[in-house]
Amino acid sequence: MTREEPTLIPGVLLALRGGHGVLIEGPSGSGKSDAALGLLERGHTLVADDAVALERRRGTLRGRCPGPARGLLHLRDVGVIDATELYGPEAVAAAAPITACIRLQPRAGDDRPEHLLRGRRDVRYLRGVALPRVTLTGGVSRPLPALIEAAVVSEPCSTHRLQQITGNREAAA
Repeated sequence: MTREEPTLIPGVLLALRGGHGVLIEGPSGSGKSDAALGLLERGHTLVADDAVALERRRGTLRGRCPGPARGLLHLRDVGVIDATELYGPEAVAAAAPITACIRLQPRAGDDRPEHLLRGRRDVRYLRGVALPRVTLTGGVSRPLPALIEAAVVSEPCSTHRLQQITGNREAAA
């Protein structure tokens, strides 16, 4: 059996407490590294910034930092910082399983009622592995670290619960 070469993709990978590995994707300037800094402040662990090397093993996806950039975080208007200097060596990990994706977009997205109630959730396929993905609108005034934790750790409300909240059946549509 031959080992596949890792695939390199743009993004930020963090290991959240509780075993959730979250891949943050989005266009340049959408707030990926700023969100990563906020998640580090909340006690989570940085795996990779700017580029993530993906490897599929036994049906699961793992990510790691390629090359010598481990522990480095590039922040717009600040420059490159070393996460281990600010948060200690436990704030950086060599690799992590990827269990969810967050897509950041700079402008507000779809405001259809079902997206307002359920969130903008879909599936992201990487190396043949299906991962749950949530799209979040970035911005200076949004608490992205808390939103990412909520999106990754919590499950969306059930259809029944949404019907109770809204008092109608259209929530199920």
